[in-house]
Amino acid sequence: MTAELHEACGVFGIVGRTDAAALTAEALFSLQHRGQESAGIAVLDDGAIHLRKGMGLVHEVFHPDDVSRLDGLAAIGHVRYSTTGASRPENAQPLFVRAHLGPFALAHNGNLVDALAARDRLERQGAIFQTATDTEVVAHLMARSHATSLAGAFRDALGQLSGGYAFAVLTPEGVLGARDPFGIRPLVLGDLGGMPCIASETCAFTAIGADFVREVEPGEVLLLDAESRVTVLEKGNPGRDKLCAFELIYFARPDSRFGGESIYQARRRLGQQLAREAPAPADVVLGVPDSSLPAAEGYATELSLPQELGLVKSRYVGRTFINPGQSNRESGVQRKLTVVSEVVRGRSVALIDDSLVRGTTMRHLTRLLLEAGATQVHVRIGARRRAASRRGRRAGARPSRARAPGSARSPRARPPPVASARARADRRRVRRPARLRFRRARSRRSRRARPPCRRPPRLRRTPPAAGRPGSGESAADRSRRSRA
Repeated sequence: MTAELHEACGVFGIVGRTDAAALTAEALFSLQHRGQESAGIAVLDDGAIHLRKGMGLVHEVFHPDDVSRLDGLAAIGHVRYSTTGASRPENAQPLFVRAHLGPFALAHNGNLVDALAARDRLERQGAIFQTATDTEVVAHLMARSHATSLAGAFRDALGQLSGGYAFAVLTPEGVLGARDPFGIRPLVLGDLGGMPCIASETCAFTAIGADFVREVEPGEVLLLDAESRVTVLEKGNPGRDKLCAFELIYFARPDSRFGGESIYQARRRLGQQLAREAPAPADVVLGVPDSSLPAAEGYATELSLPQELGLVKSRYVGRTFINPGQSNRESGVQRKLTVVSEVVRGRSVALIDDSLVRGTTMRHLTRLLLEAGATQVHVRIGARRRAASRRGRRAGARPSRARAPGSARSPRARPPPVASARARADRRRVRRPARLRFRRARSRRSRRARPPCRRPPRLRRTPPAAGRPGSGESAADRSRRSRA
């Protein structure tokens, strides 16, 4: 089996509207940034589920005629972004299943960490899998459940798995929505003219004109029925909300909201805090498009530096850090970003990025900026480990920077070092005493391989000769013999 990780997929569901399919397609357009590999819509029409899905972007999969033929009062949608493995049509979602409890369709965002073990167990019991996704594991667990309803079977299946996920399930009773017990993956509840809907981000509600109601709590399972009722099948635990940091800094659109806060404002404050902790002696601030632009704006505002458009992104190349294979990632970066040389030539650049995964993009961008004429490139990462940054501040370490070979140093004065008397005292306390350092060096030298020692041959003991002590000669005889 090839493990399929769905780290940034998007889901949507709505009930009680005759144009449910059209609204779902419009919502998927706004969630397109969460997945460009495949798209799909499942609708419920008089107890029967109709499905349309395919590979590509939303506008490539759904033509206006295709959406108009999907009649029904309830629908769910999905845009997929797999991180590893082959991209095949059978892995596109929603996933449609016919079971003894009735038909249902699943749309899933997230990763089930024990899906491989559950899949192996089910295969040993005779289950046959048609896809390489962990979503099918949930479908098999639902089909084997002893519950009397699909909602009960869905809850039983989630109880046997763990991970970070958000589900939208279409059943004859309505749409089921669920979020993992730790709230790693987002799921929000909205209202469109009295009809409930769920989505991965609030930007989907803005696209269709719906109002944001609240976030689905961690571990909560909801049922949205055609009578505009939202039934809580399983209560959540709001105190265990551990939303993935990548949602705030990378995945989500800037016009979405999580935790009552705008994503744009959160990223801008991230840049301001980064400027206070790691200022750079730069002439211009550049942000890596698109998710780092708000952070670059906050960084430039805090340091009173100009922010300019020095990097241009191609809108037709997807995210590169999840492409399988280093060569594919490097070629994707080269097609994705280019440098405006007039902006960076002869200037010291502060390059702001939200995160650093493999470093493929950052290495390429640093090289491009230096080749375009930048004298220095100061890299600043917004989502870095705060503990590491505090250790660096205590040690008085200055941020690293890249400088073009042979270029002069920046005329801008370097900011005063953060190191103080306390930091210097910390460094003195950390250093070993001289006697310990000498002892450690001597022990290392003693462990080195030495040439074999050649000792002189051992002398054999011989009896005393005449004239020597112990030979029987008197002292007078010895003195006369010495005078002679």
